[in-house]
Amino acid sequence: MAEKEIIMSVIGTFAPAKDGGWVGTIRTLTLDGYSTILVSGLDQPHGLAFDHAGLLYVSNNGNGTISRIQLSSGIVTTFASGLHGPATLAFGPDGNLYVAEANNNSVAKVTMKGVVTPFAKGIPTPTQVAFDVNG
Repeated sequence: MAEKEIIMSVIGTFAPAKDGGWVGTIRTLTLDGYSTILVSGLDQPHGLAFDHAGLLYVSNNGNGTISRIQLSSGIVTTFASGLHGPATLAFGPDGNLYVAEANNNSVAKVTMKGVVTPFAKGIPTPTQVAFDVNG
């Protein structure tokens, strides 16, 4: 990825997959408007977040997983599973990944080992999660 590229999730351009799900892509977008596919074959990608090492994490709303992408190689691995409608992602000041679970009315905490635990429950259809400068 070039220095002046950004990553975007192409939410609106899903194509039907053979198994009845939907295929989504993650693209790089240069500041002058050119885009290329970084990764394809994801299941309704939604939220994007980078960790301190520069790995990209993507919530797959369709199958309830979080994918981890090594940008230099394009290798995609399943980082966490068992989520319910994962939407946005944000790394907290504790280094854990927090996931808005729209279909579970909750926010989940995911450790760097991929262990999912409830963080906050009873939040009606959360779709966003973020931390301010104070954590």
